[in-house]
Amino acid sequence: MPVAAVFLPEGCLANLIAASEGPLSFEDLFTKGSKLSDLFKLEHFYNYKVDETRVRDIVAFWESKAILKVVENGTA
Repeated sequence: MPVAAVFLPEGCLANLIAASEGPLSFEDLFTKGSKLSDLFKLEHFYNYKVDETRVRDIVAFWESKAILKVVENGTA
């Protein structure tokens, strides 16, 4: 099984963040990331669910590595 399938949600979120031209609210990131991930997961046999906790964990990881900066009380 390709490793890409395991990290599909992270890849979708990374592409959304990279394509944004400014601050992106967590709600927009979660909604768009979930839809994009759901679309691509049909290409793999890896069973996973993108939930709010996982997305928040991903964002917190990127923030701890100084790749992202969370502002406005964690909403953007």
